[in-house]
Amino acid sequence: MIPDILASRYASSEISEIWSPKGKVHLEREFWIVVMKAQQKLGVDIPESAINSYEKVRVILTWKVFQNVKESCVMM
Repeated sequence: MIPDILASRYASSEISEIWSPKGKVHLEREFWIVVMKAQQKLGVDIPESAINSYEKVRVILTWKVFQNVKESCVMM
């Protein structure tokens, strides 16, 4: 992966962590949890247990998941 020189030079460590490959996975998981809750409120049949399952693993990042994300992250 090509390093982002501007981010490493000017971004805070917190911002850099958010946009790191690991941070992107966490943001995407949070996004889908919010989407499921919104769809559930609109009447889509999403069991509460499914949402709870996603919430339990949202911060768990296995090496395999990280490798897949790392390989799919492309700097433009």
